[in-house]
Amino acid sequence: MKATSPSLALAISLGVVSSLACAGGTRLPAVRPADFSVSYSQSGGMMPEFTRYSCSSAECSYEGQTQGPQGQIHVGPVTAVPGAAQMDALYAVVRAHAFDRLKVEHHGIIYDAGGSDIGVTAGGQSWNFGDGAEESVATSSQPDFAAVSEALGGLIRDLKLVPGAGASQ
Repeated sequence: MKATSPSLALAISLGVVSSLACAGGTRLPAVRPADFSVSYSQSGGMMPEFTRYSCSSAECSYEGQTQGPQGQIHVGPVTAVPGAAQMDALYAVVRAHAFDRLKVEHHGIIYDAGGSDIGVTAGGQSWNFGDGAEESVATSSQPDFAAVSEALGGLIRDLKLVPGAGASQ
């Protein structure tokens, strides 16, 4: 059994405090379902850059590409297996921040826009929210979106898939 890291412990603490504030605000199951997974992606729009993280009980992975002075630098995919306690902690944050209830604002299409999004699957349902070419996370939901992003980034760091990386970079 793996110990919970300081960054994940902080995320759990924030999740518990938030869950007290929004108790009953989520339709997510109280206990982490077997199909729980979280993914994060960020694209550079017209730039050939991207970052992708994903975690399920079977595997967490990282893949990324940036444009360096000598051309494209591609990393990954790099994978690791998370512990059950780590996945429970991540689920606690997703649930505490009522990810299934986030709100978005729609705007006109921005054709060359980059963006980021987070997808969650739990209990046979999926939700995907982010900032992209046609919509953005509503101001009222941005703290919850950021908390889930930080929790996932913390888990990726804890698993040492990308040293110093965070989903909200």
